[in-house]
Amino acid sequence: MSKLAQSLKVVRGYVLLEELKNESSTSFSVEDDKEIPQRGKVLVVGDYIWHDNGDKYESPAKVGDKVIHSAYGYEIIAYEGKQYKVCPFSKILAIIK
Repeated sequence: MSKLAQSLKVVRGYVLLEELKNESSTSFSVEDDKEIPQRGKVLVVGDYIWHDNGDKYESPAKVGDKVIHSAYGYEIIAYEGKQYKVCPFSKILAIIK
């Protein structure tokens, strides 16, 4: 367990991400009015949550995974001089293999 994970617990339904810079690439087709999804590395994963229908929903990503997440719907926090993103499970769009 990392030092960060020992000192910072993320609430249920969220992950803590370290921002990864988007690569300059022509493989993305972006319309003028849309934001490019963001990339991040998962540092801490919060506990599962329960949906209204009773289903258990766990994080689609685990610590160490690199993910693509929505350009909206996350919070930026500062902790020990660094900035991190706190993102809900539902905003993780893909796991980079």
